[in-house]
Amino acid sequence: MTAHKELTIGLFGFGVVGEGLYKVLEKTPSLKAQIKKVCIKHPDKKRQAPASLFTTDKDELLHDPCINVIVEVIDDADAAFRIVSTALKNGKNVVSASKKMIAEHLPELLNLQQQTGQSFLYEA
Repeated sequence: MTAHKELTIGLFGFGVVGEGLYKVLEKTPSLKAQIKKVCIKHPDKKRQAPASLFTTDKDELLHDPCINVIVEVIDDADAAFRIVSTALKNGKNVVSASKKMIAEHLPELLNLQQQTGQSFLYEA
């Protein structure tokens, strides 16, 4: 029996969904998942998490070899597509909640997923 691989998450967005995911993971260590870094648009906003968790530099998440899952919950479909496609190309599994981005780019994303062999999961 193989042990579950630990999920090291790079999170894009810290609104209701992003913060909710953070809180669930903090309270549930048995999930073997942790958020390493959160990329945000507005660094001055008050947040219920340590300041060291946040960055405004997307590449800090997309190019970190320790991060094996990118979770994207932002409201900018074009930025979301750039994030998701770069993450897949960089060998990261991706979870997205961007309905507009998925609707506009699904064939391209599925093609990328097949080329890279990474998981692309989405919920809308």
